[in-house]
Amino acid sequence: MISIRALGVVTAVTIAALAPPLSAQDGASARGEVVKVDLHGGMITIKHGPIQNLGLGAATDDFKPSDAIMFNALRPGDAVTFTAARANGQLVISAIVPPP
Repeated sequence: MISIRALGVVTAVTIAALAPPLSAQDGASARGEVVKVDLHGGMITIKHGPIQNLGLGAATDDFKPSDAIMFNALRPGDAVTFTAARANGQLVISAIVPPP
């Protein structure tokens, strides 16, 4: 029997392997901590430090993931490195690397 957490680890590894390299060209790279994963609202809340390229100070913001698979690997409390950009007035995560 495979536990749900074990499936989460497999998904996390899959996302890390498929995610494009983090670069300033695709958006602004940042580090943070997942506060909330809202599958129904379609948002991931992340507490992060300043993201200068987006004009954001240290804060807790809601980000829309560019791919719904990101919801499967993230849990509140996870430390992450992510790439974010603004699209249509929203903060969007284009890549995220969850902890191993």
